[in-house]
Amino acid sequence: MRSMESGGYSDIENAALRARCAKVFQPAGWSGKLIAVAALALLVFGLWHLGFSATRFFSGLSSLGKLIVLMFPPEWGTTTTLMRFLKSLGETVAIALLGTLLAAAIALPLSLIAARNTTVSQILRFFTRRGFDALRGVDTLVWALVWVNVVGLGPFAGVMAIAISDIGSLGKLFSEAIEASAAVAGVTMAEVDWFIPHQANQRILEGVARRVGIPEEKVISTVALHANTSAASIPLALNHGIEDGRIKPGQLLLLEAMGGGLTWGACVLRL
Repeated sequence: MRSMESGGYSDIENAALRARCAKVFQPAGWSGKLIAVAALALLVFGLWHLGFSATRFFSGLSSLGKLIVLMFPPEWGTTTTLMRFLKSLGETVAIALLGTLLAAAIALPLSLIAARNTTVSQILRFFTRRGFDALRGVDTLVWALVWVNVVGLGPFAGVMAIAISDIGSLGKLFSEAIEASAAVAGVTMAEVDWFIPHQANQRILEGVARRVGIPEEKVISTVALHANTSAASIPLALNHGIEDGRIKPGQLLLLEAMGGGLTWGACVLRL
């Protein structure tokens, strides 16, 4: 019987979850409450200092509504104007995609330095993580202004601005993915039978395995067969390992994936 008060989990599942994550369910101490009060006070002071006015805010919503109304129906103008708009839209999407992919390619090896179970040096981990914080702490628009001064106007400045900004965010996410999955599952890397990562390229696969501490012979690689097939790379590699007899029922598998910087994750499963 499931209990509605437990969010759909049974009492046994709730008890197991509380036992596994005891620190999460502990009531907040005085230090946590003090930090919350200080943060609230800082927020109130900031709103007051910047002249925030609820009256001005709600009165301005009508102007926002007028702006939205003016957007419909859209007026394309001439065919030449329409094509220019479509070209600009495509260029914007390309800038975002290239910037995110570049950030993912750079953040992945850096995240291995920031992860606890791949880098022994606390000093190296500390400065790498603080570097991520510094990069993602600066708004993308500010990075765009910086890169416009460096390389001039154009799509290249936009790609670099998005890449530098996203390196901080993706580096933090990637560095937590593999170690978090192993920690939640309660297993060590030595217990993993096969590592099936996102098949980006062979160099990245070997680097990830080396940093995580998994022997290369335990890494399922299909880059030479299928190249980088994006979202399909992990299922293809899993199927390949099963078909050639390496992956067998009962073995422990570690899967790690990224999706152009928009999604990321890792999981440990027993076949």
